This record gives sequence, structure tokens and C-alpha cells, in this order.
Amino acid sequence: MMIRTLFALTLGLLLTSCADTPSKPLPLIQPPAWYMTPPADTLLDLYGAGAGKSREKAVQAALNDLASKLGVQVSSQFKLQHKSTNSAYAFDEETTDQKILTEVQTTTLNQYQVVKTEQTGYDRFYALVKTDKTALAFAIRNQLQQQIESFLRVEKQFLNNHQPGYLTWQFYDSEHQKLAAFERQVAILQTLKKRENTKLYRDYLTDVSKKYQSAKTSVKFFIRATSSTGTMLQPTLENKITASGFSLAPTDKDATDNINLDATEKSTQAYGFTIIRSQATIAFYEGQKQLGSNQFSLKGQGLNNEQASINLQNDFKQQLQSSSLQQTLGLNKE
Repeated sequence: MMIRTLFALTLGLLLTSCADTPSKPLPLIQPPAWYMTPPADTLLDLYGAGAGKSREKAVQAALNDLASKLGVQVSSQFKLQHKSTNSAYAFDEETTDQKILTEVQTTTLNQYQVVKTEQTGYDRFYALVKTDKTALAFAIRNQLQQQIESFLRVEKQFLNNHQPGYLTWQFYDSEHQKLAAFERQVAILQTLKKRENTKLYRDYLTDVSKKYQSAKTSVKFFIRATSSTGTMLQPTLENKITASGFSLAPTDKDATDNINLDATEKSTQAYGFTIIRSQATIAFYEGQKQLGSNQFSLKGQGLNNEQASINLQNDFKQQLQSSSLQQTLGLNKE
């Protein structure tokens, strides 16, 4: 009994002694010096440093750091050149900054080199990356030139098969929508190469903008209704065209594009209401060639024929409002 008591007392003293002994803190490993103070950018290279829970995440963070620094410079350059060239398209500053950053990230993703990586703990990694300004500028320059060459080649083929009109405007509209992104790429290039000759790119921007405006101004539609119901629906279609920014021609000879509008009509009576059902058909012509068609199933109901006709027109109006002019005409972009 005495032995058990002594043993318990000794064990208790040992446990108390252990509990009173403070635990030693784990050594704090400082981040690498090159992470805390990354190399300064030079005339030839741009640097970025990042940290993450894996080597891959650290490299991605370093790329984001590099892109962020470059993106700030590019945003400044873009806004400067946008004002100086009086670009025909407006831009939202916040949205543009984000798009620039995204494009810089995408561009640098294929043009970088991992300079250093270091692991300082189980899930703590650091990375230093750099990108060669010359190689990056070369890649962007090639991309811009390829876009211009592709446009000129496709434009020549298109104009050989189409006359001035709505489809020609569609062609230039498609290219015009690429201009903002193109100008952002030019800004990246100019940021990397301050003395870059950008005349070729400026000429392209100006050329497409002018052709886009000229093509839209030249478009003139003539609508020929081939039935009494079509005649009733014609003003609604005319409003759709003018609301889309295009003009109407007084005769088919004055038009660049012609539309035939036909509509069947069937009237019934039910429960004291007049119901008119119509199948409207739109046929789009460039010259003598039909290039698009669309059909609309319409319904109008009212206490009399006049009310039913008005509601039939309203149904047509609502359907046109829910579609673009291109969809209304039954066209597919080329």
C-alpha cells in the first residue's frame, strides 16, 4: 500500500512539472529576401513575386503581381491614346481597367520564366517570375498584324460576293466590335516598347471605324407588303428597322435591301370575342437574291374586328422587340 502511494505521488509530481514547463515556439521562417524586395524592373525584363500553398499557386500569384504592375502602366497608356485619337467608341474606365488586366494576364501566361522558388514550410511556397519585354512585344506585334491581315483577306472575299447593304454593314460591325480589344493590345505593346511605330495599327482602327459608319449610313430598306394583312403589319416592321438605326427607301430602286412581307389571316368568333390568327412571313433580299426568311405566328383578340386587329399588331410588335433585326430578317452572320 505504501509503495502504491509513493508511486502515485511521484507520478503526480512529474505531471505537474511537465505542465509547468512552457512549450518552445516553432521557429519563424522569414520569407526569402527576393520576395520581400523583388528585383526592380529593367529595360529588358519585368518581375513579379508571389506566395501560395503550393509551387503552382505561388507562381500564379507571382504572375498576377507582374500583370498587375504592367496593367496599371497599360491602363494609363490606353486612356492617353484613346483621348488623342478621338476613338469612335466609348469605354467604361472601370470595365476597361479590368479587361486590360485580364488581357495582360493572358498574354504574360505564355511569355514568362520562373526565376526562383522556395519552400519555407509545409504549405508555404514563394516564387519569382520574369517576362522578357522583347519577346512579349514580339508576340503581341504578331497577333496585331495577323488580325489586320485576316481582316483584309476576308474583306476582299466578302466584297466580291456582296453589294453595299445590310450584310455589308454586318460584316464591318463584326470587325468594329473587335476594335476596343485591339486598341488595348496596342497599348500593351506601346507600354513595352515606347518607340514602337503604331501607324499600321492606327490606320486599321481608323479604316474599320470609317467603313463601319459608311456602311450603316448607306443601308436603306424597302418593304413590299403582298397582302392586306401585310400592309397592316408593315408600319410595325418599319419602326423596328428605324429603331435599329437604319433608313427606309421610298422605292425598291432606291433601296440597298428589299423585304417582302406577306401575311395570311383567319378570323373566328368565340364567346362574344373576335379572334384573328395570322401567319406573317418576312423574306429578305440582297438585290435579286433571297438571303433570309422568318415566320411569325400571330394572334389578336377583341370585342370586335378592330380591337382584334390592333392586338394582332401588338403581338407582332412584342415579338419583334424580343429579337434583333438580324433575327427578325432570318439572317445568320457570315
